[in-house]
This record gives sequence, structure tokens and C-alpha cells, in this order.
Amino acid sequence: MNHLFAVGKHAAVVVKAARAAGLKEVQAIVEVDTAAKTVKEFVRAGDLVLVKASRAMRLERVADALKDELEHEEISVSTMQRK
Repeated sequence: MNHLFAVGKHAAVVVKAARAAGLKEVQAIVEVDTAAKTVKEFVRAGDLVLVKASRAMRLERVADALKDELEHEEISVSTMQRK
């Protein structure tokens, strides 16, 4: 993993832990609605985006927005879902 975008009101906690674990490229995004836009501006053709989302925060909206916006580009968006 090269970059982490943590989303939600506790994003800063995730960012702090990621940095402590050695990940340098991390970003906190408090508002769910801005997450897809922020990630979309960051990714490039050939990138793989993995979205681990919380249903309670409805973060699947981020993955759905990315899939819709990046559909025509060579960027893969994968999600992890519990059944």
C-alpha cells in the first residue's frame, strides 16, 4: 500500500496509527462526501483502489462514486464486503 485515505470523524486516529506503523502517505478526510472527489484527484491510470468501508457511515458511497467516475479510466476499484 502506497497511500491511505482515512474517512470519517475518527480519521485522524487512523492516520496517527498508520504513521506510527511506518506509512508515510496518509490523509484524513472528515467528510464522507468529499472522499470520492479527493481520491479521484489522486489516482492515476493503472492504480488499484481498495475501499474498506463502514456500512454505519455509508462509506460504500465512496466506492460507488469512484466506480462511476473512474469507469472509463484504467483504474480498478475493489471493495471488501461482509455478508
